Amino acid sequence: MKLIVFFSAFLSSALSKNIDNFHSNNSPHSSTIRSSAAPLQFKHGTTTLSFLVRVNGKVGVLLAVDSRASMGSFVSSSTVNKVLPVTKNILATMAGGAADCAQWIRQIRSVVGVWELEAGDRNDNGERERERERGGGTGVRKVSRVLANALYSSGGGDLSIGTMVCGVDEVDGASIYYVDNMGMRVRGNRFSVGSGATYAIGVLDECCRENGGGG
Repeated sequence: MKLIVFFSAFLSSALSKNIDNFHSNNSPHSSTIRSSAAPLQFKHGTTTLSFLVRVNGKVGVLLAVDSRASMGSFVSSSTVNKVLPVTKNILATMAGGAADCAQWIRQIRSVVGVWELEAGDRNDNGERERERERGGGTGVRKVSRVLANALYSSGGGDLSIGTMVCGVDEVDGASIYYVDNMGMRVRGNRFSVGSGATYAIGVLDECCRENGGGG
């Protein structure tokens, strides 16, 4: 949680700095015109971000999200939790329609609960170990695939969902999957979703270049 808070503060500071530099250095107009022109009013919207990190030789996942929910131009809440637990090792983020995201993630959580109950019943005769060796079990890959298949089957046209399913499991280690309401599913090392993603992913790419990161 401290890492998430720290990165959120860092992200806000970096975005503000980049926007200020944009105003002062990148305008095609003269300094006289620039000084008299009204500054651009950047819109604030949902920004969810996740990426893989390496700490002491171990790879994990770091999430950073905002906490604002809006209804048109009205801010309905500033304390929304946009990180929803699926299991103790798997999390999903919310971007798009809050009700759509919460409903589908709750449904997947229910499915996962049934899997874990069934796995507990099979644990005594060793079938759980064999399933894990085959890449089964409750892993990030499986959870994201089930969510993507469910959204694809529903048509997705009337939904507004952009979520990142991420976590750590015994098969793939740390992994991140992006899933949207049309059923698209993509695995990657870093994602940013929401109307503020354009700025966030730009800051993250710049940080990765400065630190020699890739992918």
